[in-house]
Amino acid sequence: MLGLIGSAMPYFLSVFFAAFSGVSVAVIGVVLSVATNFEAAIIGAVIPLVPGVSVTNAVRDLMAGELISGVARAAEGFLVAFAIAAAVAAVLAIRVHGGIW
Repeated sequence: MLGLIGSAMPYFLSVFFAAFSGVSVAVIGVVLSVATNFEAAIIGAVIPLVPGVSVTNAVRDLMAGELISGVARAAEGFLVAFAIAAAVAAVLAIRVHGGIW
C-alpha cells in the first residue's frame, strides 16, 4: 500500500496516509457489520506498519556505540509510530464527532 502513494513523499507521511486509509476501511467494515470486533479490526490494519525493525536496529546501534546512527534510527522509528498514532486518532475523531461514517 505504501508503494501506491508515491516515492516523492516523506516516508512518515506515506505511513500516515496508509494507516489512515487502513483504519478507515476497518471502521467502515465495523459499521457495515463486516467485522465484529472494533479493536481487532484497527489493530489488524495498523500492525504491518509498526516500525519494529527500525527500533530494534536503533537499540543495536546504540549498544554498539554508534550513537549518531542509533539516535537517527530511533528518531525515524518514533516518527513513524507517531504518524500511525496520529492517523488512528484522526479517524477515530472523525468517527466520534459525527463524521462521514
